[in-house]
Amino acid sequence: TGDLMYDSIKIFKDKLKPPTNPYILFTCHRAENTNKKTLTEIIKTLNIISEDIDIIFPTHPRTKNILDKLDLKINFKCIPPASYLEFLQLLNGSKYLITDSGGAVKEAYFLNKPSILLLDKPVWPELIEAGVCYNCKSNKEDILNPYAGKTIFVQIAAFRDEELIPTLTDLFDKATEPENLHVCVCWQHSEEDTWDKIANFIPWESNIEIIDIKADDSKGVCWARNLIQQKYRGEDFTLQLDS
Repeated sequence: TGDLMYDSIKIFKDKLKPPTNPYILFTCHRAENTNKKTLTEIIKTLNIISEDIDIIFPTHPRTKNILDKLDLKINFKCIPPASYLEFLQLLNGSKYLITDSGGAVKEAYFLNKPSILLLDKPVWPELIEAGVCYNCKSNKEDILNPYAGKTIFVQIAAFRDEELIPTLTDLFDKATEPENLHVCVCWQHSEEDTWDKIANFIPWESNIEIIDIKADDSKGVCWARNLIQQKYRGEDFTLQLDS
């Protein structure tokens, strides 16, 4: 039957300007998030986030009235309510969205923007399951680190790739929680390869599963991917790399 929101975005998408400076787009209007205790915690948490990245907050009239009464210190940019096209432009230019709007997270999905939904129950469970939207409670701990404790299945189909070891090293060095990575490498290699062998990669060897294949026995990248995907253990997210 189609989707009116998607059809509308398709009409106007070509008019949107590409992203420039990174920022987070934030909206908040629901009653459960605009009581004194919850709204105060949300704003204080966003003040912390704004120390590292700009935040733009198109302020709902109801929310603005409550904020004025609370007299909270806000260290990020508040702007008047945005029109539909203005909001799409703000969303398209953002790095990601923090909101309590079910419609906004769907628009974010259509514009390929990740989102954090500040609600106890997801509005669109399919977006949560797809890993493009994270549903969290409106508290400091969840908002600051929405993916804490989540596991990632990293799939690498590597064919005689001299960048494999640097890739693995970089992966574990930059991960906030490297212990939550499960890496499976279909290592298609030859005795003629002169670069470092994956067998010598020790630091996180318990997190790395190796499918050892001689290069001459390889049957192609799709075959290698299939072998790797059989090692999936129900991780929350997956990342597929081809070498």
